[in-house]
Amino acid sequence: GSNPSARAAIAANGSDLADFRLAIALATCNGAAWLDVLLASLAAQTVPAEVVVGDDGSTDGTLDLLHAWAPRLPGGLRLLPSVGRRLGAAANFARILAACDRADWVACCDQDDVWDADHLETLLSAGQTADAGPVLVASDLRVVDRDLHPIHPSFWGYQGFDPWRGADLRCLLVMNC
Repeated sequence: GSNPSARAAIAANGSDLADFRLAIALATCNGAAWLDVLLASLAAQTVPAEVVVGDDGSTDGTLDLLHAWAPRLPGGLRLLPSVGRRLGAAANFARILAACDRADWVACCDQDDVWDADHLETLLSAGQTADAGPVLVASDLRVVDRDLHPIHPSFWGYQGFDPWRGADLRCLLVMNC
């Protein structure tokens, strides 16, 4: 369901969730095994966002799944044209992020993610509490196996990571927080 405290924080800021253009930057490469579950979780978000996808040469039905899901995503899906060669994860994400230039806020998404329905709303709410931009919002996640059975309730705990140490910009630039 919706996050009432997030809605209240945004309302107190004088803005409404609908005022923001949101984009989800999704990099794919042979992710057909995970995409149905991921895209269902994106379609269920309490805040709609355009899903901007850069596929890195999939050969497993990923593109067919993306096309099938496009009309079911409330914010739409924009598939970037192929560049004709594999780019690798970093370069593929870089081109996707560049294509999100119309959005006020961008959330990065891996093809094997599954998001809670209020994920975008919660991130947007946290970002709105900042006094000035640019703003980076990071969140913890639950670690699950391929069947979504819990392995650990916290990625940070699982890795022995201190999120307060990771909040320092120097750490954020070099660590997967």
